Amino acid sequence: MKEVTLQGTRIRKAQRYHCNDCGALFQSQSSKLLWDIITRPLGYKAVHLTFDTLGSLRKVARELKRTTGYSFHPHLVLDMILELAKGCKDSFQIKEELQPHWSGYLGFDGTCVKIFGQKYTLLVGRDLKTQDLVHWRLMPHEDYQCIRIFLKEIRDKLFFPTKGIVADLDPANKAAMTDVYPHVPYQACISHIEKDVNLQLPKTKRTRQQKQIKKIIREVLYARSKRLSIRAYMRLLEVESQVKNRRSLEAIRIVKDNFLSTLTHFDYPQLPASNNVVENVVGQLKEKIKLTRGFKRTHNAYYFLKLLACWYRFKRFESSNYPERNGKSPLELCHAKQYPLDWVKWCQRNH
Repeated sequence: MKEVTLQGTRIRKAQRYHCNDCGALFQSQSSKLLWDIITRPLGYKAVHLTFDTLGSLRKVARELKRTTGYSFHPHLVLDMILELAKGCKDSFQIKEELQPHWSGYLGFDGTCVKIFGQKYTLLVGRDLKTQDLVHWRLMPHEDYQCIRIFLKEIRDKLFFPTKGIVADLDPANKAAMTDVYPHVPYQACISHIEKDVNLQLPKTKRTRQQKQIKKIIREVLYARSKRLSIRAYMRLLEVESQVKNRRSLEAIRIVKDNFLSTLTHFDYPQLPASNNVVENVVGQLKEKIKLTRGFKRTHNAYYFLKLLACWYRFKRFESSNYPERNGKSPLELCHAKQYPLDWVKWCQRNH
């Protein structure tokens, strides 16, 4: 049987049997199984090339052909990745083995993932100080029940020491957080508030009055102190009495409904004012998800996301705005119990 390795192709002996009834030869295991023709170290290299360097499945296929002399189709590369992803450890197993030490400040967000044309929600929770991806979950919707399940897993199964939460303005988020963490301080993401305001006051269509309103709203959201934020908020209320435009009133209402939640970070200095760091993680994950050009099956999406989450947690920062993070991965910043040399191999459950 021909077998593909990092050094090239080789012939591997295989036990065959003779059928007494029909006279055919057969093997105890089907030769069509992926690891019967491709070695696992070659699969590890395919994952490293895809996630760490080349990115494109076609480029990875060309690099593997150059290394082994064997022609690889991009679909075969993806099959290799999914086969390894199937046996990858999840958030609970990594927590149990590496025992990371988190800061307790949680940021979470959701993004849309399409599986055979149907929309699912990828929920992501991140420790805001160490940048570690605490937990993720693929859910059918981003509603109260799904978010509640997600947060309860973080609290009850991962034992995250929650000291504060940063999230967007979604009512489902607020309801789920109030239920699961009734006494934990909540910071409304000021970036999401500004985005919602911009939808009501598009930059290219603002009147003079609307420009003034937007300027005051920014002073409310990005004030350097709690006192300055409250002072700007009082000015916004004064301006509101003179406003008649419906969109302008709606922009002011968005700020009024969430104003108290925007002040939380002043009382808890380690709690960020925005959820940008979580959105950055979601953006990185979505870039890698695009490589698959869409999932055809839900379980394949789940397997791929497991491997993708591991890749992020073991990936070292290279150009962080915080110099002390460069050269370290999120799990290293969490002072994990051990750090494997080859994360792909370690992440396999039977490593």
